[in-house]
Amino acid sequence: FATAYGVGKAATDRLIRDLQVELGPLGVDCVSLWPGIVLTEEVQRKIREDPAMLEQVSGGQDLESAAESPLLTGRVVAQLAAEEKYRKPPYVTAPGLTGRLCIVAETAHDLQLRDGGVEGSVAREVYGADRAPAPSIRSLGF
Repeated sequence: FATAYGVGKAATDRLIRDLQVELGPLGVDCVSLWPGIVLTEEVQRKIREDPAMLEQVSGGQDLESAAESPLLTGRVVAQLAAEEKYRKPPYVTAPGLTGRLCIVAETAHDLQLRDGGVEGSVAREVYGADRAPAPSIRSLGF
């Protein structure tokens, strides 16, 4: 990625910690999400047009298995919001959701969520077959 991206993520993490201090006592949950490589339309285009750049970002991992769909982040957020037990210490499990930081693939694994879509769904057509979450962003090459 780039310096600006890293600075932006660090600022977001700090913002979430500060918001949690201010809004947590009012019952507002604040979480910083860290998805891996998200298989957006732009990433799908880059796979076709500039595979070398994405190979560098993925650490040489096959993007078919290393990228996650935008659906996965939504599924994680929905599950965390749906069950109050995930919003109280110790949150999910280390390192999935700790200190108000949520690494999407790790949390999806901890919550036993799946990525992609089932047979006949639009999700499958756009983002691929039902599958286990991609590896954690920690395993990527940046």
